[in-house]
Amino acid sequence: MRIAILVFSPLAADARVLRQVECLRQHHEVMIVAQNPAPADLWGADLRPLPPDSWLPQKMNALRRRAGVHAGMKIRDFLGRLTAHYRFALRSLRTFRPDLILCNELHPMSVSRDYHRASGCPVILDLHEFYPCDSISGTSVERYDRPNTDWALRDAAKWAAGAVTVNEMIAQRYRDDYGLDCGVLYNAPRLQQPPVFRPVNPAQMELVHVGVIHAERRPEVMAEGVVMAGDPWRLHFYLAGDQQRIASFRAHWAAHGGGRVIVHETLPVDQIEATIAQYDLGISMIPTISWNWLMSSPNKFFSYLAAGLGMILGPKPWKEMMNRKWDIAEMTRGFEAADLAGTLRSLTPERINQLKQHAVAASAFLNGNVEGEKLLALCARVAATNGAAA
Repeated sequence: MRIAILVFSPLAADARVLRQVECLRQHHEVMIVAQNPAPADLWGADLRPLPPDSWLPQKMNALRRRAGVHAGMKIRDFLGRLTAHYRFALRSLRTFRPDLILCNELHPMSVSRDYHRASGCPVILDLHEFYPCDSISGTSVERYDRPNTDWALRDAAKWAAGAVTVNEMIAQRYRDDYGLDCGVLYNAPRLQQPPVFRPVNPAQMELVHVGVIHAERRPEVMAEGVVMAGDPWRLHFYLAGDQQRIASFRAHWAAHGGGRVIVHETLPVDQIEATIAQYDLGISMIPTISWNWLMSSPNKFFSYLAAGLGMILGPKPWKEMMNRKWDIAEMTRGFEAADLAGTLRSLTPERINQLKQHAVAASAFLNGNVEGEKLLALCARVAATNGAAA
């Protein structure tokens, strides 16, 4: 089967899409339309880089946002067909002639729809997060993007052959609010080998946090909580994103962390699980500023499992649901440093070992190999239902 993967963002930074490519390329012919930079290894897939952005498409995108709200969706769609990304993606689809399109996020949705209507090629939408609740109330982004997003999703329910998102609670919201046939693919890494249980050293218990540095994620709260908890706890950060901000964060905690907060260099995506396997507990305490953040199922959750780590997690519905099933984490009472410190002080080496053993067991079910099989099955089912060549 010939599968086109559309993603109008930098491919190297999107672990979810890279896992799609790695999985599908083992069984099918794959073309990717995406922004550069791309990783060196695309497993033999055909990459077609989008033309570089400039002031004109940026201005066009801003005009389209306002057109959808004030002039109507037909005008917005007409303006969309004038953008360089739309025209390039459509040409790529016409030359590749896919049996199936996997459309990642909202931006490639219009070209996926138009190609589907012209050719009959079925489209699966990977919606990643819940877009209508991705913005903070009262902002210009919400004012212009929310109506456009609502319209695009209601329209997609009429023509998309299927959809997936990152967890059960977000999938249910897409089904309830938009009537989309939405399933779940977790953002889990592939297991090269099963994690190994490593008992904790009671004299030095090691926490690790992996993620993007962002002011609203408040990484300093985790650092403050570990300093408050004192011995035998240490926290290791592997942060991505703004390197200048990471350097400043590193310098601050080198001076004020008492040796308990260590900020390492950014890790390549494919080295995360192997590197963090040396620690004991992964930590995630991202506060709630939107519905998406409340219902989050972060990539790091699955990376911690793949590394055989128990977890310290802030209290959020999806994480609590998963913890009731797998008992892999201690949940803090809230999202402040004192909440983390209290949780750490209550933990015993025996409980940490139990969490790590449960994580090793859960990793056999919650991993990218299992999710890849789900993706392959979905593609095969959609292709068979819509008459694509297998």
